[in-house]
Amino acid sequence: MIREKQKELCELSPLQEFEKYRKSRKNQLTAFSLEAIRSGFKKAWIERDYTTIITVARKLPEEVFQEDVLIGMWYDGAIIRIGGPLAAPL
Repeated sequence: MIREKQKELCELSPLQEFEKYRKSRKNQLTAFSLEAIRSGFKKAWIERDYTTIITVARKLPEEVFQEDVLIGMWYDGAIIRIGGPLAAPL
């Protein structure tokens, strides 16, 4: 139980940061934390919020997907699961 609470506290800050990225009106994120992106994508995947994953992923530079396979897998999986016009590749 204590470890679970510690884990929640560790993820809280990155999730708050991810929320800023999600709400950002910028088309391209230039400064961001990969830890926050991973935490946010993980939470969105668990909640089946594929639209959030796709929306934030489109704001990321292409290099992020080449450097971090997990982020790319979440993005690809979200595209497959949501289908439709929103799911057009980057």
